[in-house]
Amino acid sequence: MAIEDTLTQFATTGGLSLGVGYAAGRVTRMAVDVVKWILGMITALFIGLDYLGVITIHFDRAVEVSQNLFGVASIQEFMTVFTEFLLTAIPSTLGLGGGFYAGYKKIIV
Repeated sequence: MAIEDTLTQFATTGGLSLGVGYAAGRVTRMAVDVVKWILGMITALFIGLDYLGVITIHFDRAVEVSQNLFGVASIQEFMTVFTEFLLTAIPSTLGLGGGFYAGYKKIIV
């Protein structure tokens, strides 16, 4: 296999991964924005109902439940697995990671 074939394969894999990563980043960004909006509206509704005296929110219990549900250990474990996954294939990782970052940050229009 000639060096040109190797470089072509590397560039094709990286370019395809860049496009897929960009699309995934844009979709993730849109999904995160929708989820943030929905959670914000639900939070505003609950705080408003608490202010009016319709419901009572026990914030200490809410913090305890959220810490058990989204603990620091589970986030660190996810990031460790995700980082190991990203480091397995160089051309795909660079393309997908770069594309995802560009799509998420809306760098490329």
